[in-house]
Amino acid sequence: MNHLTAELKRIKKQGSEQRIIAMVRFSDENFCDLELSVPPTVNNYYAQVGKRRVITKKGRIYKEAVSRLNVTKLTGRIGVTVELFAKDKRRRDLDNILKCLLDSLGGCGVYEDDSQVDRLVVARCEKDPRHIVKVYVERL
Repeated sequence: MNHLTAELKRIKKQGSEQRIIAMVRFSDENFCDLELSVPPTVNNYYAQVGKRRVITKKGRIYKEAVSRLNVTKLTGRIGVTVELFAKDKRRRDLDNILKCLLDSLGGCGVYEDDSQVDRLVVARCEKDPRHIVKVYVERL
């Protein structure tokens, strides 16, 4: 194994090769349509440091990427629909992706706070090698 191959393996183990898809397909004051990489699960979103619970590096990178989206803020009560297009057929708990995703949407300005969410629908869809979620946010 040459030096370059060893370095690439080390980088992949650290997770610093994380590429995040974050795209606004439509946004106005009543509706927002986004396509994003699948967020870190709740198991990878938080870490315990002493007695404190902190957001991990993966979680911070994801939130930062999503926060750069240019969207119109929705006010009032909202509904969120999430469609998961996983890269493979492994078993996944759909609810584990929601915490990071909802926090990130609030961070990018889709809504003020995730307490505005009155309806939440999550669906598993067909395989997609891009490993993405499609998110639809609407005023109710």
